[in-house]
Amino acid sequence: MRHKTPTFDNEAIYFIPLGGTNEIGMNCNLYGYQDQWIMVDCGVAFGGNLAPGITATTINPQFVDNKKIAGLVITHAHEDHIGAVPWLWQRLRCPVYVTPFAAVVLRKKLAETPWGNEVPIKVVQLCSRFACGPFEVEFATITHSIPEPNAVIIHTKQGPILHTGDWKFDPAPQIGTETDYDRLKALGEEDCLAVIGDSTNAMEKGHSGSEGEVSEALASRIRQAQGRVAVTSFASNVARIRTITKVAHQEGRQVQLVGRSMHFMVEAATQCGYMSDLPAFVTPKQARKLPRNQLLLICTGSQGEPAAALQKLATNAHRDARIEDGDTVIFSSRRIPGNEVGISILQNKLLRAGINVIEADEEDTLHVSGHPNRDELTELFRYVRPTTAIPVHGEARHLKAHAELARTCQVPIVLEVYNGAVVRLTSDSAEVTAQIPDEYYLIDNQSYLAERNADYLLDRQRLGHSGVVLAIIAMDAEGDIIGDLQLSCIGLPADAFDQEPLIEELYDAIDDLDATQVQDNALVEQAVTTTMRRSLRRLSWSPLYRCTVLRLEEEEVAA
Repeated sequence: MRHKTPTFDNEAIYFIPLGGTNEIGMNCNLYGYQDQWIMVDCGVAFGGNLAPGITATTINPQFVDNKKIAGLVITHAHEDHIGAVPWLWQRLRCPVYVTPFAAVVLRKKLAETPWGNEVPIKVVQLCSRFACGPFEVEFATITHSIPEPNAVIIHTKQGPILHTGDWKFDPAPQIGTETDYDRLKALGEEDCLAVIGDSTNAMEKGHSGSEGEVSEALASRIRQAQGRVAVTSFASNVARIRTITKVAHQEGRQVQLVGRSMHFMVEAATQCGYMSDLPAFVTPKQARKLPRNQLLLICTGSQGEPAAALQKLATNAHRDARIEDGDTVIFSSRRIPGNEVGISILQNKLLRAGINVIEADEEDTLHVSGHPNRDELTELFRYVRPTTAIPVHGEARHLKAHAELARTCQVPIVLEVYNGAVVRLTSDSAEVTAQIPDEYYLIDNQSYLAERNADYLLDRQRLGHSGVVLAIIAMDAEGDIIGDLQLSCIGLPADAFDQEPLIEELYDAIDDLDATQVQDNALVEQAVTTTMRRSLRRLSWSPLYRCTVLRLEEEEVAA
């Protein structure tokens, strides 16, 4: 559907995915009724190859400007659900509803912003129900790879909506309780209007596996290791950190945390009481005194991130820890699509240093996903029996697989939508009525929020791929050239082209300007760059062309 300005009536419920429904990450969703809206999650996606220096992306909140946002409801504390709040809250200006663990994480993030103290954080206990604008919102306990994950039941005039968030059915989650199956089954008796749910593993057969299964595989691998062991995992997977720590102590090893985000998440979990029964972690000073076979490191960097702890360990550049020839690194994680090259480069570094590298496979359960496979999705539809299924949280292939599965589960209405779709929901119908622009912002080096097509980012991409040809011209106030025109090539071979003919063409271009034009820096620079672009059109690099005019005062010319 082409972009179409939406209209809203006062009877229907409206659902709009702003992010996360055509990609993994950047989850952000709107629910509206009678000109009031709530937002569920406000996350980031990681930058990929969009431009050098881009660390993450988030939605463009233009649609919500000048709308009444009653509240932002956070399902859990993963970056792709909570990470954009510090960036976008000033545009939302609404209360933020979170459970205790997510509140600790969010406050730490907001403390790094000038407006952190302005954000009204409403801490909601697990399994609670609260009013938010025109809706009643209920947190339902589910399981996932982080403490306190929640499905959100949105009670509306047309019936309840289940927004699953990230979830799975785990009989042994290690932290927290099992999924509240009774609440899901009861929802099936309440004429559930829609399930709007996680599609990440919709292409995977069977069951995603239990966190409890990881313990035995880790124990076996750690037992076989001779030197130090480093286990890398997602810092937010506090249950995995607990599992690794318990197994390490069972195998006679002390545990050191390595990586800023690892310390960050463990501190948050400790504050909420999730780590109180574990032995203390050792400090870097204590770790240096331990024999190699009595130490285990839990570190960040499982996705090959350039600045993460494991990357520094691989090159012996970490100030607080080290690994060396004969040690073992265990990847207790999966390869997120798009990170395969970075992970392979990192593992090759480790192998060249004589370090044993172990990854999870089907025979060795060193990692289980936090998202539901097809059997779990089927089970959910059997419990809830919704009128409508709307797959979210996934790329197009995941969304389609989820939609096809919902049809086989006899869900009456299945909608396949993407970011920006305006979905009208009533008790007996669901349809896409409009499409708003699917836009996002780029977070530049964790310090600046830029529009996707910002000129300086486009220039940075071209500069990174093709180099720059720079002309520098000194002129007096009358427009006469002083000295020689200087030409520099950055990021191009020295003999990419013959500079002398080009310099002559540039002098001719300046001579063609009239007496008024040569006194205007912008016109001179435009004439020079246009001439360079035309003259060097044959270059396969397509570099950036730039000209700088230095306008000298009379005394500077005399000097």
